[in-house]
Amino acid sequence: MTSVTQTTPGMATPEDLFRCLSALCIKTKTYEHQPIFSVKESMNLRGSLPGAHCNTLYYMDEKGTLWLCVIKESRRMNPRVLSHLIDPARLSFARPERVIFDLGV
Repeated sequence: MTSVTQTTPGMATPEDLFRCLSALCIKTKTYEHQPIFSVKESMNLRGSLPGAHCNTLYYMDEKGTLWLCVIKESRRMNPRVLSHLIDPARLSFARPERVIFDLGV
């Protein structure tokens, strides 16, 4: 499969990540695929691919602080519980424009 990598100026590229991991003597095996937007899409795409599979959630609190949360896909994230663990402010999903601007996805 081929993939198209888009990055925001100043954002690290996949090559930057692989160089960093290599410098730390961390071996990797990369599987490229088209963009996916849900755990269900991920499960259908990967079949029996081994390893831990994650769900990435991007939140913003009422103060404007951004929180990137990565959890095992089998876990459920309760934003209320999370907000009490990290800060008493209420969390909501970051707007799509914010995700694109900050993460380039």
